[in-house]
Amino acid sequence: MTRDRFQHIRALQFHAPDPVTFKSVRDPLYRCRWLLQHFQKRFADTAVPLGASSLDEISVRTKARSRARTCMPSKPDKYSLRFYAVIGWDALYVHSLWDNGSGNATRSTPAQRYTELFPSLRTPLYNTLSLPEINIEPKSATSLWVAMAGHQTRTYRSPSGRRLLISDNFYTRHTYARAISAFTDDEVRLLGTVRMNLLRSTNPTRRREKRLHMSVFTWLLDISIINTYALERVIGGSASARVTLREFKREIADKLTRNEKTLKQQRDRRQQKRKAGALDEAVGSVDSLHIITPNSTEHSNGKLTCYLCSLRGMAKKAKYGCTKCERGFHVECFRAFHYEGAFRSNAPQLQDALEAIARAPTGDPVAFTRKRSNRTIRPISERKLP
Repeated sequence: MTRDRFQHIRALQFHAPDPVTFKSVRDPLYRCRWLLQHFQKRFADTAVPLGASSLDEISVRTKARSRARTCMPSKPDKYSLRFYAVIGWDALYVHSLWDNGSGNATRSTPAQRYTELFPSLRTPLYNTLSLPEINIEPKSATSLWVAMAGHQTRTYRSPSGRRLLISDNFYTRHTYARAISAFTDDEVRLLGTVRMNLLRSTNPTRRREKRLHMSVFTWLLDISIINTYALERVIGGSASARVTLREFKREIADKLTRNEKTLKQQRDRRQQKRKAGALDEAVGSVDSLHIITPNSTEHSNGKLTCYLCSLRGMAKKAKYGCTKCERGFHVECFRAFHYEGAFRSNAPQLQDALEAIARAPTGDPVAFTRKRSNRTIRPISERKLP
């Protein structure tokens, strides 16, 4: 037996750590990375916004203590996860979506991680950044913006041959504009906007509104619903324009939770019926006067000899008694003595038979106890609920 144990120990093999562990330690969004990639692929494959589009930053306010969460005092959501997004102006469709790489310690750059998901962009982006007139570092976030903005033209080219990308003044640089034009073959034109004049800034309103904390999955689900609403308005036309986004979200949430709500209502109805039936069976259903109650201590110490124990030849005291029999009983003895036959018309005969059967093995004589009014047993009329 010992030799077999040593053979098993010698057969153990040690392997190097899995590369997944390496990524999970250095990528703070490792657990939801597959979810982000899934939705990003669906967004890019479903539709492409025509006309003008915007490149800006999206913040996800969350309570999670993640290294991907950054602090920016100038933003309405100071502590949140930051994502870059390309959104169409006509239907507010989110086409490209990617995190800004905060807290990510992997060796790959944000642009490389984006082109790994979309391999068709890898070679054009490399050729664009290699041009002598394009002075953009491949490791910078600007290279990621170029890939996200140019992804629209790689998926579906504009019928007019021109696209307008509207960006904040912070993102508008001469090198960035030249890189966008070179990457899309002059199809995308970058337009810088004034922050306070573009449909007025919404930051003061967002600072006063109620903060909503959500997980990454809830946030992606919300964006998916917004994209679905945008597609429905484009396809349905004026008929779908009557439904607001709030009502559209409510209908989808109702459909997603309809089965669970139905099951919960069924469980609640079953529990209510069970409670009502149990209450009807417990209250007022016992028509017997044999009730065990605590003995009174006004005229004695409240302890009486248990009647069933005396029949068995034991003199044990009990603090409880039967209001009908006016005898002392332990709770267990009361339950054993007052069986179903004791409530019938021939109960005295059955009790005598039980007493004879109980005395037969021991040979004890018949016990005669006094049968007068017992003031230790408190009547039911004097009982009060605690």
